[in-house]
Amino acid sequence: MEEIKVITVSLPIAWENKAANLKLCDHIICKIFSPEIMDKYEIVPGNTIILLPEMFSCGFTMNHAMAEVCLKDDESLLPDKSPSICRLLNIAQSYGCAIMASVPVIDGGEYYNRAYFIKPEGGYEQYDKHHLFRMSEEINTYKPGQKRSLFKWNGLRISMNICYDLRFPVWSRIQSPTLTADSATCNINTTLGNKIEDRNNNQYNYDLLLNCANFPKSRTNVLEPLVRARAIENLAYVAFANCSGNSGGIEYCNSSLFSDYKGTLSNCQLFVDTPYTETPVQIIIGKVEPQRLRMFREKFPAYLDSDSYYLPNMQYSL
Repeated sequence: MEEIKVITVSLPIAWENKAANLKLCDHIICKIFSPEIMDKYEIVPGNTIILLPEMFSCGFTMNHAMAEVCLKDDESLLPDKSPSICRLLNIAQSYGCAIMASVPVIDGGEYYNRAYFIKPEGGYEQYDKHHLFRMSEEINTYKPGQKRSLFKWNGLRISMNICYDLRFPVWSRIQSPTLTADSATCNINTTLGNKIEDRNNNQYNYDLLLNCANFPKSRTNVLEPLVRARAIENLAYVAFANCSGNSGGIEYCNSSLFSDYKGTLSNCQLFVDTPYTETPVQIIIGKVEPQRLRMFREKFPAYLDSDSYYLPNMQYSL
C-alpha cells in the first residue's frame, strides 16, 4: 500500500462570507498543487487528502441561513443552494485529490454540522458532529449525529470527527470486531480476537483519524495533548485542521497538527502567501505510511489489552 499525504490548511475564515472564503480556498489549493510545491514535498494528487477547518466557508455560525442543501446520491446539487459542497466536489475532481471539510446543512428538516470526505474517483463519505459545543449554543442549533464514520479509501481505513469530538476519547476509540449487548440487562458480550492479525483486520479499526475544527486561540493549549493522546491510544495517525485569523469576533491562530501513531508531530510546515490575507496561511503536511503502522502494531500490540465497551446509541456506517 502506498503512502498517503495529508495536507491540513489553517484557513482564515471571513465571518459568514462564503464568496470570499471559497475564493481564498481556491487560491490556496491551486498553490498546493503548483509544480514547485508538488515536487518539493513529493505530493501525488491521487494519494493526497486535503483537510480544511470546520464550517470552512462561513465560520462557526449558529445562523441557519448559512445551511446548505445536503449532498445525496440520487440528487444533483445547485451551486446557489450548496456552494460550499459544490466547491469541494469541484476541487476533488479538478485536482484528483480527496478533500474533507464540514458544512452546515439541512437534511429532512433538521440542521447538522456535517463533514464530507469527497473522493476524486467519485462518491463521498459523511459524518454528522456528535458532541455539539453547548457553550456556543451549537447544542440548541444543530442535531447531533449518532453514527461513527468508518470507511476505506486507497486501502487506508479512515474515521472522521469534528472539533469538540476530539475531547471525548470513547467516541474515537477503536472497538472490538464483534461487540453486542443484551438490551434488557446491558450485559456486554464480545468475541474479541486474541491474535494480532485479528485486530489488524478488525473492520472497526482505523489507520487515520481526520478532525476539522474551529478551536479558538484561548484554548489551543489543549490541542497538542488531545491530538497526541488520540493517536497514541489508538495506535493511529491523527490529522487536525484548525482555522486562523479572526472570525465572528473570536481570535484563532495557526494550530493545525498531524501526529503519527507514536504521538510524534509533523514538522513539515509551509506558509502560503495570498492576495486575500494579511499574513501567510499555514499548511502542515503529514505522511501516512501504512506498512510502518502495521509493523509497529505487530511489534507493540497494546490494543490486545484494551477494554471492551458498548455505546447503546452508536450506529456504524460500514
